[in-house]
Amino acid sequence: MTGPTAQPDLALIQQRERQFLLGGIVLMVLLSWWYLVDMALIMADMGDMQSMQEMSMPAMHSGSMDMADMPNMDMAQMNMPMSEMTMDMPGMTMNASWQLRDFIMLFVMWAVMMVAMMLPSAAPMLLAFITVNRRRHESRAVPAYLFLLGYLLVWSGYSIGATALQWGFQQQHWLDMNMTLKANWLTGLILIAAGLFQFSGLKQRCLSFCRSPLNFLMAHWREGRKGALLMGLQHGSFCVGCCWVLMLVLFVTGVMNLLAVLLLALFVLLEKWITDERWKRLLVSASGAGLIITGAGYLLVGLEMLV
Repeated sequence: MTGPTAQPDLALIQQRERQFLLGGIVLMVLLSWWYLVDMALIMADMGDMQSMQEMSMPAMHSGSMDMADMPNMDMAQMNMPMSEMTMDMPGMTMNASWQLRDFIMLFVMWAVMMVAMMLPSAAPMLLAFITVNRRRHESRAVPAYLFLLGYLLVWSGYSIGATALQWGFQQQHWLDMNMTLKANWLTGLILIAAGLFQFSGLKQRCLSFCRSPLNFLMAHWREGRKGALLMGLQHGSFCVGCCWVLMLVLFVTGVMNLLAVLLLALFVLLEKWITDERWKRLLVSASGAGLIITGAGYLLVGLEMLV
């Protein structure tokens, strides 16, 4: 008599775990986007401040501006060169010297951005893990958050690398206040590299595991809590392996260009969800060729400027 009643209980537990996981993913993604929108608005205000100073300084020095029209302006700040101003924003220090605080803040920005962009596309894998895990272990299943933790740790590692790369660009004065590359030749190289990577075997192999959660779990299943964490790390590595070059395109569009962030996230989602071979080839060809052609145009312009 216990068999028929136990099965619905296990199904109910699995359903609740899936609902809890989806609710957590939605909450994390919404909070991440809220953080990014808030940062983008602050950056826009800082850009307005810089533009206002650049327009007002010549008039102030020539004596053509009536100071009565500027009641709220701090003259000490208005006479301060932009190169000496420090922005309370990651990566917004106008001089090339960063403090540890700047690096940490920028790392947080990149990590939150990766959560906003990549976590939705990982949801099918996490749901598949819950299903397989419950069928194998019934009431003693391993918590799915360990798999999620491993996945996020990998993208946190990628965020450290992206932060270091942005620091290097900042040292060379290759980024403007919107965290957009100013060097056309470097923009071209990044776009061409992203386009070529779309056709690479490494990209397609990593993407194959992201597209088929059950195939990944069957090929890489590990038991226990440590096993769940390791599977999350491995799946995160495959995910980074198929997307890491595409993420560098954010330096081309502007790291805090939220429209570009959203479109790139949707493209990654589309890449993982398309299973029809004809559409997969079309997506690879169109995206790869488009990136290469656009990159070649930027590269030619950049080389002409260097000559």
